[in-house]
Amino acid sequence: MIPPPKIRPIFALAVASLLIVPGAARAQTASSDFNDDGKVDFNDFFLFAGAFGSSGAKFDLSGNGKVDFDDFFLFAQRFGAPPDAPAPDTFRELQTRVFNRNCLSGSCHTSERRAGDLVLEEGFAYENLIGVKPGNPAAAAADLLRVDPGHPERSFLLTKLTGPGPGQGDLMPRGASGLRGVEIDALRAWVQAGAPRVGLVPDAPRLEDLSTDLAVRFTPPAPPERGIQLRLGPFGVPPGREREVFSVVRPTLDRDLLVNRVEIIMPEGSHHFILYLWTGRTPPPEPGIRDFDPRSPMGIVDIFNRQFVTGSQTSATAYAFPDGVGLRIPRSAVFDLNSHFINLRGRETLMGEVYVNLHEAPPAAALQAVEPLFDSNFAINVPPGQTTAISQTWTARQAIKVITLSSHMHRHGERFTVETLRDGKQIYESTDWDDPEVLNFNPPLTLQAGDGLRYTCTHRNQDRDAPLRFGFTSEDEMCIMFGYYYR
Repeated sequence: MIPPPKIRPIFALAVASLLIVPGAARAQTASSDFNDDGKVDFNDFFLFAGAFGSSGAKFDLSGNGKVDFDDFFLFAQRFGAPPDAPAPDTFRELQTRVFNRNCLSGSCHTSERRAGDLVLEEGFAYENLIGVKPGNPAAAAADLLRVDPGHPERSFLLTKLTGPGPGQGDLMPRGASGLRGVEIDALRAWVQAGAPRVGLVPDAPRLEDLSTDLAVRFTPPAPPERGIQLRLGPFGVPPGREREVFSVVRPTLDRDLLVNRVEIIMPEGSHHFILYLWTGRTPPPEPGIRDFDPRSPMGIVDIFNRQFVTGSQTSATAYAFPDGVGLRIPRSAVFDLNSHFINLRGRETLMGEVYVNLHEAPPAAALQAVEPLFDSNFAINVPPGQTTAISQTWTARQAIKVITLSSHMHRHGERFTVETLRDGKQIYESTDWDDPEVLNFNPPLTLQAGDGLRYTCTHRNQDRDAPLRFGFTSEDEMCIMFGYYYR
């Protein structure tokens, strides 16, 4: 045995505490086996006692830059356990089992994207949560904090996970079912216990054996009572990758459909989904998952064989057309479903899947058929370190009534505006590229033949050494205006 060093009086009580640590609470990491003899015992304790009060990294189990009682209490939990068993630590379980797997897989709360100015990566999450005012104005006005230790009811993190109120944004994480109940219970118990950075919260459910299969949490929607349901996938997206796919679907229809409501449901991790009608003169591809290669000339050509029908950038979208109008789906329709999932920060395969419900209007409804408005500006060229605004004009060929406008950009997009050509009046603005405004006009916006809309995209190239240009990956950019109108 290593000769014990001269131990301060306070450690007399500490030694006694090591002898009565309950076996069920003992767990261990290899870092506590300071002499590497395969066990954590008094030899390791004497080494630890000799380093107490120093800044020795080997003995700094809590990672706070000094060897103090935080480290001692961790050591006491680990005393007597085999060195390869993980120490029980509630926040570490929340980080690895909740934040890493639900908040980073779609690159949302990463240091690059900083959705809501919140980073939940390891090493950043705790400081970004504890005692920090949320960026959401409604939550800040309600005196909520992201995490208010000891007060789950005043912690905006839990509000976002269980049902945000008016003005507080969408339920998180974006998906059909959100977190599982046991994950939310663990977060709530941790906050109630004061949100400790280290150590085990006895009342918090353990998450170490929790299944990580995304399919368990994703609940497909029921098909519409009247109408059709379309499905794409599932398909796998490996860690560190993004994947864009297409899939042809040929529904069996005995009549044209007039659709008055659309639902799009998909798991977290989606960048976008678009439903197209195949309109090309060439036969459509066979059904099945088709990977899109932006470098392939044929992949680009196929874009002009499709007509936009509807789409979504969020995991749960429900859109109802105004009274008296609807989307006409021809009996002969062949759909091409397009989905793009991102798993750049994930540590396991992400399963992509999309369901689309097209709800048919009641038989007695006399609906005016709407048409899609879809226009893209390809002239994006932003030098490194610069911010550039580009504009393009869309002109109505005959008198129309616009009922909806929205936009699409990628992560370098800072602002999207639309103004009318006849008077230069701005009618649309969005500064959130990931969740852009969907503007419904009531009454409709009337445009005469020759009238038009000018849309402007502002992109900032702050983190690339090469020019930012139009492209299909999440690191390229887009500038698209879309919506619906009728004649």
